[in-house]
Amino acid sequence: MEKIITPERIEGERIYLQKPKPSFELANTGYKVAMESYDTISRYLNWIFDFSPESYYNYLSSFENSDNHFGYIIYDKDNNFMGFIDLHNYRAEDKYAEFGYWISDKYTGHGYMMEAVSLMEKELSKILGIQKFVIMTHHKNTKSQNVALKSGYELEAVLKRHIYCKYEDKIVDMNTYVKFID
Repeated sequence: MEKIITPERIEGERIYLQKPKPSFELANTGYKVAMESYDTISRYLNWIFDFSPESYYNYLSSFENSDNHFGYIIYDKDNNFMGFIDLHNYRAEDKYAEFGYWISDKYTGHGYMMEAVSLMEKELSKILGIQKFVIMTHHKNTKSQNVALKSGYELEAVLKRHIYCKYEDKIVDMNTYVKFID
């Protein structure tokens, strides 16, 4: 199978998405930005509990040879690391992929994540032939749900008792939002 080539950089109006070039400096920057928003991220995303600069370096390195997981760092036009967005569980035969993302608290509420989702949809749907995008959110994560809804996604299902949440120490519901690209 031929290697999938995705853009190194995707330009937006207010932000740009950059494929990670793994380095310990970049991993430390991403770690610092994520940890500044620890209280928010920890409510919804379990990875933050075991997060370290080393684990982030390894995560960023995992994109280099992957044909089903595509990640980008979100930067503002002043080159500030804002967060991260990825497509995972890409299945070429099903023309399907799921979004994952996080953004620093200081950038929430300004539409940056909606812009990042839109940029990824436009670029990667053409390259990968994706026709169904999915965003799954913790049932209490209203900010992420708003990203999905304002980006044109529809609530497809509520998956009852679907995933363990370390913050709540229990299995919680997940909302599944979908968008079809024709």
